[in-house]
Amino acid sequence: MRIKIAITSEQKKLFETSYKIGVSDLNYGNHLGNDRVLLLAHQARVEWLKEIEQSELDFFGQGLIMADSACQYKSQGHLHDEVKIEVFGSLNGKLGFDLFYKMSNITKNTTLAHVKSGMLFFDYQKSKISTLSEESALKFEKLFHE
Repeated sequence: MRIKIAITSEQKKLFETSYKIGVSDLNYGNHLGNDRVLLLAHQARVEWLKEIEQSELDFFGQGLIMADSACQYKSQGHLHDEVKIEVFGSLNGKLGFDLFYKMSNITKNTTLAHVKSGMLFFDYQKSKISTLSEESALKFEKLFHE
């Protein structure tokens, strides 16, 4: 059974950015490499965190760690294609949240990929999964409800 990643209206759009495919993004098939798709998701996540003045090491007082990721490839991307990356979020209990990335090839007017990453709150000093303080949890949850 193939992976299907649904991006629905229940997920809140958190951020949008763009990226131009460069020569180092291509694989031997002369198109965007599958490994680069996950890298683009990571880059978009880091840019979103910067916009909200957080980071993966200090996210409302805790770190973040990726628990899982999945990619659903929809079409090819080629050298110089412009990619729009939209980041959507969904709460996932008290331990973390899911991010969904819709990657669109603006140059070719196609959907390039859907990506999902499950993020957990993590205490890097204790090297274990954690939760946010009550005060931080309220600030965090506001991101998904504004």
